[in-house]
Amino acid sequence: MSDTRREMFRLVRELESAGYHVTRAGSGHWKVRPPEGDGMVVMAFSPRRSGLHRTMHHLKKIGYNPRG
Repeated sequence: MSDTRREMFRLVRELESAGYHVTRAGSGHWKVRPPEGDGMVVMAFSPRRSGLHRTMHHLKKIGYNPRG
């Protein structure tokens, strides 16, 4: 498993423990909704690091504050 993919799975677990609603789409992507309020982010698993960077940017827009 690539490092980026491992980081994405770790991020999914972190989001769930923070109260975000994370569901798997039929396409294999992940849909993330905040515990309160509007917004949704679709996370795709990509071997490129730029995908993870973009995902983090969108998650911060819906209120996600990464730990540490």
